[in-house]
Amino acid sequence: MKGGASKREHNFRAMKKERLNENVEEENDSTNHEHEQDPACRRIIRSQFLKLKSLINEKRDDLLNTDSDKFESILNEFKKLHDQVQKPREQVADAEALLDLTRTLVGSVKSLLNEGISPAQFVGCLLKDYGQEGTENSIDWQKLGMSVSPIFMNVHGCCTMLGPMENELKQRKVGVQRKQTKPTAEKARPEELDESNEVEKADTDKNMITMFNVMKKNTKGVPLESLILNRTSFAQTVENLFTLSFLVKEGRADIRVDENHSHYVEPRNAPKTQETYTHFVFRYDYQDWKLMKDMVPEGKELMPHRGQFSTMVDSQPEMADDNSQPALSVTPIRKLSRNRGRIVQEEGVVEESPECDEENVSRAAAIRRKMSEYTLESFTVENKTHDGVKLNTRLFKPGRESECKDENFAIVMVHPYSILGGSQGLLKGIASYLASNGYFAVTFDMRGVGRSTGKPSITGFSEVKDVVAVCNWVCHHLSLNRILLVGSSAGAPIAGSAVDQIEQVIGYVSIGYPFGMTASILFGRHHKAILHSSKPKLFIMGTQDGFTSVKQLKNKLKSASGRVETHLIDGVGHFQMEGPDYDAYMVDLIVKFIASL
Repeated sequence: MKGGASKREHNFRAMKKERLNENVEEENDSTNHEHEQDPACRRIIRSQFLKLKSLINEKRDDLLNTDSDKFESILNEFKKLHDQVQKPREQVADAEALLDLTRTLVGSVKSLLNEGISPAQFVGCLLKDYGQEGTENSIDWQKLGMSVSPIFMNVHGCCTMLGPMENELKQRKVGVQRKQTKPTAEKARPEELDESNEVEKADTDKNMITMFNVMKKNTKGVPLESLILNRTSFAQTVENLFTLSFLVKEGRADIRVDENHSHYVEPRNAPKTQETYTHFVFRYDYQDWKLMKDMVPEGKELMPHRGQFSTMVDSQPEMADDNSQPALSVTPIRKLSRNRGRIVQEEGVVEESPECDEENVSRAAAIRRKMSEYTLESFTVENKTHDGVKLNTRLFKPGRESECKDENFAIVMVHPYSILGGSQGLLKGIASYLASNGYFAVTFDMRGVGRSTGKPSITGFSEVKDVVAVCNWVCHHLSLNRILLVGSSAGAPIAGSAVDQIEQVIGYVSIGYPFGMTASILFGRHHKAILHSSKPKLFIMGTQDGFTSVKQLKNKLKSASGRVETHLIDGVGHFQMEGPDYDAYMVDLIVKFIASL
């Protein structure tokens, strides 16, 4: 009984659902029949669109007129017809009518752009559409703002299809294979180079090998002071310090500090993985070198003393010497000169430093006697700029037995890099020898060095002011109107930047100008000043200079203006020229250059 009742209930629900579906289908059919347009109605819609297109063509001039309301009436009529469109043919007529109306509007805009709207027309349109009477304002600005507000509102963009419209497949290029031809000639084999023609290693590389071999003999570590000290040469001590820094950088040496805070250097075969280095800058000047000599017992120096002179050649050119001294062995040195923009290269011979024989020993004694023929005076020059730096200055004057060559001429000398221990003490030998030759020579400690106040700068631009201040002091207090600027090492670019800032400077001499890539990071902005100066210039450099190669020097001087002379000293390094062994030789070159001014 229960199963029969449930079956009858299920059949009843199915019949009820079928009747509801039939009623819905009948209502949809009746609705579709009501809204479906017959052919006659559609024909009428198309004819109205055609009539609207004719009206647009007839009233084109009125549509172009900004005062006419024809455009608005036609647009309203177009909207009414657009709402009745359902079939494709009517849609085509709708699109054609809209296209004609759009072209008419574009023509109106172009004409307005070409002819322009006069101010009177613009004001007339505003008064016509938004004018109001009986108030202070003749224009209803609120109504005008509401009318133009839709223009300035953000609108949604249209969706576009990305990519090219063409769907043609690109034709793949057919590769052309070249025919292989068998070589007819015999295979060429390059000749082996003779090992004797290899380029000689630089002084720094040789020093690194020598220092590493010294450390290998003392594997437990050697005192830092004994390793770098050269008791007879401050310049070679500085070179040894640089050599040690290169070995530490390459991981071939290690510096440790013991319990007594003493530094020891140990050799290493190769750098460790993930090695960490500590970089620091310390000051080492001439006074520190003297203290180190007192601290290290004599004979405990580990690095050998290197020779200072080049290998002599067979040729013995004649020497021109003011004191009629006997001719010495000379080394050919290439001399480049530039005169009035035209480069003239010539092979010249310049006197080389003497070798240590009996004849040269007598000459060295004569030089020492002559260097005592001068007087020394100390002054304090104040840099009258905003920083007010006071500079410790020395004046080397010819002695009573020395004849003054020119009472209106002085040589102002700029010492090497202050941060690396440069001071006027390094130029004392050259200055005293110039004074004994009859010239006034001036040296000074730049800011932050010795007794001079202030702080040294890294790039040397603050020191340029010190050079200018000393030169002005020489002109006013010593009544000298002709100055030769001489710069050594980093002092060369600093002096070069001051050449054209001082009217009394008539020439410039550089000893080891750092034109190299690494040195240009600090002093590169000084190059332009001296290269563009038209005053006579003399560049002295060793062929083994570790900061500037001969090629770099020549490339830089190609763009130099005025008269330029270059003296290259074969086999001499940068710091060797700063040492006392080359003081007399540098003075000879400077004196000859002065005679040519």
